[in-house]
Amino acid sequence: MIDQPRLLLLLLAALPFGWIVWRRYRTALPGVLSVASGDAREVANLFLIRWFFTNLSFVLAMIFLVLALSGVHWGRAAQRERPRGVDVVLAFDVSRSMLARDVRPSRLERAVAVSRSLVDRHPGTPFGIVVFRGKGSVLLPVTDDVSAIRSSLDYVDAQAVTAPGTNLEDGLLVAAEAFPVGRETRKVVVVFTDGGFLEGNPRRGATSLAGRGIELVIVGAGGTEAVPIPLDGGYLTDSAGMTVLTALRAEVLETMAEVSRGVSARIDDGDLIERIGKSVEGSVAREGEAPDRYRLMLTIGLILLSVWLVLRTVRWRGLF
Repeated sequence: MIDQPRLLLLLLAALPFGWIVWRRYRTALPGVLSVASGDAREVANLFLIRWFFTNLSFVLAMIFLVLALSGVHWGRAAQRERPRGVDVVLAFDVSRSMLARDVRPSRLERAVAVSRSLVDRHPGTPFGIVVFRGKGSVLLPVTDDVSAIRSSLDYVDAQAVTAPGTNLEDGLLVAAEAFPVGRETRKVVVVFTDGGFLEGNPRRGATSLAGRGIELVIVGAGGTEAVPIPLDGGYLTDSAGMTVLTALRAEVLETMAEVSRGVSARIDDGDLIERIGKSVEGSVAREGEAPDRYRLMLTIGLILLSVWLVLRTVRWRGLF
């Protein structure tokens, strides 16, 4: 690579220079032969060799000096590090099953509490908030305004989205679209869900995020034993009057983590905040550029100039 390719036009000066030195050689050779003793052919050959190497060293010196000025560089330099930020979207499943109390005080309330702790531990990190049920909705665009983030978490409840059903895939896709456009940061979606869904395909949603370079942290809310869903002083029932039971669908979350190469955790894990925190921390990007070869080109050029001066100064066989 060359920073200043136009400077290479200076190399065209070698053409008239070559013509001039060739003329000088032709005019100087008869004078040398007239004063030389010994075999004329041997003297002519010796003069040609001295003339050739003297001018070759000068031409090469000029070439390397021009390359030094033009900023030629190649190869790989040692990589340097630069900070790389991270944007985080907190996605909450607000379907009725998240009201279950197998996790205290409830699955959804615990998810909000975990999110508050996460925001408090990373006050400089931009967060956005998405809620989903039958469809997804952006509750707060990604921002580093801590007050706005904390305030928005107060509105994460089962009434935040009125669309019936549970569409985990749509929640993931809405979360993916919530990131600012054109900002070169790591993008992380932390989704809190019990894995239940009535519409969409969670596997497809997780694969879509991975394809966009978005990292997925899946926090499973709830236990594996089926429990009732509290509702209006009683429990949620189906059309036949039977109590609806819900349990964590771990297999759904494991599949999502597998296809997205994401992080999977349980909301009641003792080290949950630390595990999520490692995923949302800023990273270091390594970058390197081909090193500038200015000093190398300059050094070679100066050495060749020194050779040229020596060849011009030292007399060969006391004649020239």
